[in-house]
Amino acid sequence: MARYANEPTTPEQESLLPQILRELGAVFYCKTNTPVAMMMMETNNNVWGETRSPIHTGTSAGGSSGGEAALLAMKGSPLGVGSDIAGSIRIPSAWTHLYGLRPSAGRFPTWNIRTGIPGQEYVLATNGPMSRHWESLQLYCSAMLSEGSKVWHLDPKCLPMPWRKNVIQPPNRKLRLGIMGNHDFSVTCHPPVERALEETKRALMDAGHEVFEWVPNDHPKLAEALMTAFQTFGGSVVADALSITGEPFFNSMKGYEKASKEGESILGPSAFREMNLRRNKLQKDYLDRWQATGTQGKKPMDGLVMPVTPWAAARLRVTEELSYVGYTGVFNILDLPSCTFPATFADRNLDRAREDSQWNALNPFDAKIQADYDPVFYHGAPVSLQLVGQRLEEEKVLEMVSVVSSILRR
Repeated sequence: MARYANEPTTPEQESLLPQILRELGAVFYCKTNTPVAMMMMETNNNVWGETRSPIHTGTSAGGSSGGEAALLAMKGSPLGVGSDIAGSIRIPSAWTHLYGLRPSAGRFPTWNIRTGIPGQEYVLATNGPMSRHWESLQLYCSAMLSEGSKVWHLDPKCLPMPWRKNVIQPPNRKLRLGIMGNHDFSVTCHPPVERALEETKRALMDAGHEVFEWVPNDHPKLAEALMTAFQTFGGSVVADALSITGEPFFNSMKGYEKASKEGESILGPSAFREMNLRRNKLQKDYLDRWQATGTQGKKPMDGLVMPVTPWAAARLRVTEELSYVGYTGVFNILDLPSCTFPATFADRNLDRAREDSQWNALNPFDAKIQADYDPVFYHGAPVSLQLVGQRLEEEKVLEMVSVVSSILRR
């Protein structure tokens, strides 16, 4: 972060995205805070410090797009854009009660953007809109991917797919949705998040939609593959950038420091090919599981309702020791679109701490995350969930989020 603090962006360095937004009429008036290397769950750095949630100031605004999320939550802007390689749109959006869309790679322009780990394409960073209103996300997407903009003529990685409307047919049909329980076989969510899942499930079923449990037994393998790739590809990149100014590593980034010291030369072409093959197999297995939900004459499920993080919104700096992006990062390695939506607020009277006799930790790390939960401290913290769709079905994801949100607001 310190390396770039006083380095202005020249017109030649400007990425394609703001150029298109400017032509569409966007007005830029400020830059918002991000964490070191844009690879942390909280927005904190050694230059501008930490960004807090304006909803519950004892909690973080999330990362890496936490500055953008805080500004939006304070009504300082109607619409913002974040980037996401493991949850950097969805985590800040969830922790500040915003709608935030992480699209599949290839839908939105990424030419010349500055990422935390430039050059690696094992898992691609994408960018997407964030806002207090679902309709603003629709506006952004329809304008950015219009026939007039033709971003696919400007970015070689963009797919020639104009934004579509009314993709759920027939209109107003009932949805088939999977929903995760209170854990992903690695980490258990806090009581407010579990309540949000249960209330959302009940509301959807009462409205006539079909909801069934989705068992995420393959998520630990997906999360492990993601984190291994980050530290393998990103160790020296992050370390080299920090070394220029002597900027220290935050605790949550010690894995990158360790990977840098061990060296990346051990990753030869054969090992890289094996990583790609394992990733592709994980993607195919997940696709097959999704398609297998189409039984008894019914089509496969429309989408998945999931937590975004174990926390409603995490206590400031708790992720320095307890960072966990497994709920979001799996969909980056799968390259599936996902959008957050506000669900409820933590309530100390409804969301009591679990007693040891009622709950067993999945592992020591899970026990530490659960030990952080304090119903009094977290009272009033925003709780959000995410809705996941199949690859390149961003239009359907936003339409499903509209359906779910309208039900929860009744």
